[in-house]
Amino acid sequence: MPTPLLPLVLRAVEGTPRLAFATAAVVAAPLCLHARPSGFARAAATVAALLVPWSFIGAMAGMFLHLPCRPKRHAAG
Repeated sequence: MPTPLLPLVLRAVEGTPRLAFATAAVVAAPLCLHARPSGFARAAATVAALLVPWSFIGAMAGMFLHLPCRPKRHAAG
């Protein structure tokens, strides 16, 4: 059973909203397996293992997007 967020992901605009909706859909996927505890545990562990590198990539992208936008400090002179 696909997650209810799948139509939203397919209709999302390009770029960041599509990535956010796709991430939310992946996180919500184990909720469809609530009737099978072993399948839920396996799906939740897989999602958790995938979210660790995904969050690292997001943190690195956020830092490198923020770095050029920071105000420059001028030397006192």
